[in-house]
Amino acid sequence: DLDFMEAYFGGEDADHDAIHKGQAQSGSIARYNTMASISRNNIANNSVYEILQTHLDIDSFIDYVMLNFYIGNNDWDGNNWRAAGMGPTGIPFHYFPWDSEFAISPARNSPAYLNIAGALNINVTGRNNRQNRASGIHQDLTQNTEYRLRFADRAHAALFNGGPLSTTGATAIWRRRSDEMDDAIIAESARWGDYRRDVQSAGGWQSSNYQLYTKGDQYLATQNYITETYFKQRPNIFLNQLRSQNLYPSVDAPTYNVNGKSLIMNNPNGTGTIFYTSDGSDPRDANASTYSDTVTLTASAIFKSRVLKNGVWSALQSSDVIAGIPADATNLVISELYYNEPGASEENEFIELANISENEIDLSNLSFSTGLTYTFPLNTTLPAGAPLALVPFDPADTALLNTFLTTYGLNLGDITVMGPRHNHREFQFR
Repeated sequence: DLDFMEAYFGGEDADHDAIHKGQAQSGSIARYNTMASISRNNIANNSVYEILQTHLDIDSFIDYVMLNFYIGNNDWDGNNWRAAGMGPTGIPFHYFPWDSEFAISPARNSPAYLNIAGALNINVTGRNNRQNRASGIHQDLTQNTEYRLRFADRAHAALFNGGPLSTTGATAIWRRRSDEMDDAIIAESARWGDYRRDVQSAGGWQSSNYQLYTKGDQYLATQNYITETYFKQRPNIFLNQLRSQNLYPSVDAPTYNVNGKSLIMNNPNGTGTIFYTSDGSDPRDANASTYSDTVTLTASAIFKSRVLKNGVWSALQSSDVIAGIPADATNLVISELYYNEPGASEENEFIELANISENEIDLSNLSFSTGLTYTFPLNTTLPAGAPLALVPFDPADTALLNTFLTTYGLNLGDITVMGPRHNHREFQFR
């Protein structure tokens, strides 16, 4: 647990409390219990809710709860849950999925477990385990209107526009893993396919409940049900479950159409008003604009919008809208690569990119995912014929920047220099 926290969040062992089913695996349970107690006391008050957010990472918490709801986890969270963090003096607490073998499963430890079709309509959104467990904390938080709307915002991001719980998003995630084990599952079947039938004895089960599990007879059929039925039908079923718990509003969020330099926003409700921003702020804020006609795009930006209908706000529609010519293999090349420099230093490693076209191109959200990790910020543009150096340090550090420029005989008039902001791990050769 501590190794995981240090790898993803930094720090040392003493910087994290690791909690397993209500017990401290390392550190102390006291800070975790403080976090949970805040959620039970006047949490409808936004000032208390703001204090809680220094103890608990709300977005991560919502995603964790929502995932367990979506998969209909039958073995959560009276059992099988983990959390780690420190609270206001360090990393706010995060929860982590663990031991979720009863996901997409209609029942636990009974013959009904074998009928996966029964999992489609499983509803655990009302789960409310106390003793400082996540489901109880969530139910306490639903007293707060800001939390409910934030839950709706996260749900919309997950269930629409190719999000991780949408049909396309969930299928892609599943396939990425299942394709890796397509051959290995044969060996798994050879090793364990007869275990339940011939070895294990479970209370209340008869040997006739068990089959000899093979890839062709069980695995592929189950996988086909998951990808062709569950992932296609579950999003709408789950959305209705959230609405029944007042976790998703009756007012639908806007949709977008982008055509060149034009952005069209659509109101699927027929009535109501669309409010939007392009500076990252919430459309409920006073500086939001009222949508009345097509928006002309002058620069890439994050457009956020909501519909207000009869005093009810929709979930947030948020999208990075690219205004320029997108960078791709026809206009952008890696023109130079320098890594593993002599000595222990890595600060002068770099990748040079070049725009080989006759037009300015837009690098917004262009990312390196293999070999190194880096994503270009929104509205990053590169002039025609111009080079760009991607470096492993923050270019705002003038000492490091000047050393880099001097080492290679460059000046900022010749080349754009970009790199990670404040987090060296954003850029790593692997």
